[in-house]
Amino acid sequence: DAVDICAKSLEVFELEVQWVEDPSPSTYQKISQTISNMSALQALSAPCLLPEALVHLASLPKLEWLLTEVYPIAHVRGAGQKCEFGALKVLTLVSKTRDVGALVSFFEAYRFPNLSSLAIEFQVYDEPVPQDARHIATYLNALFAIVSEISTICTFKVITTPRYAAFTSSDSYLDLPLLSQLFGLRDLQHLEITQLPFKFAPSDVSQLALAWPHMRVLLLGVF
Repeated sequence: DAVDICAKSLEVFELEVQWVEDPSPSTYQKISQTISNMSALQALSAPCLLPEALVHLASLPKLEWLLTEVYPIAHVRGAGQKCEFGALKVLTLVSKTRDVGALVSFFEAYRFPNLSSLAIEFQVYDEPVPQDARHIATYLNALFAIVSEISTICTFKVITTPRYAAFTSSDSYLDLPLLSQLFGLRDLQHLEITQLPFKFAPSDVSQLALAWPHMRVLLLGVF
């Protein structure tokens, strides 16, 4: 109720909820209604939101910064056009699974015409570590194909759990062919992909420089 009172004047809002059981439809309807009234909101951290509530965020005219979780369910809005986050500039997506299917569905359902910074955090603790690094390459290949379509991106980060670092150098799965999927991001200035072993030849570095002439920060490998 207190949030409802000041909803129209809130500019920054952090919502942290631990569900003991699945919320009722009326609970989510209430959350969605409250968020849709935050017409002045500029930044929102709400990893607990489900797709039903995300639809309401797109209508907020000043929302430029968003952190939310991508759930392993389809973000389907029906047969209509994609839902557009016209004002959003910075987006952080948290995924609790290595399967990028939920991310694919997310980007199929929403458009981000002015997005300049995208960070994807894989917080995976309850799935077994794949024994073959090629499985991870498959996930990354699909993910990079999606991201390459958002041509406005200047900053792209992939943050994973340190458990990936258990692979040896011979198991490297981040290489030039994989990164070349991102070459369409001509304005890229900051690329950060950590906790993922990689293998490059000296000549590969020059190709990266040609592909990203505006690059200022490039962090690859296990730290």
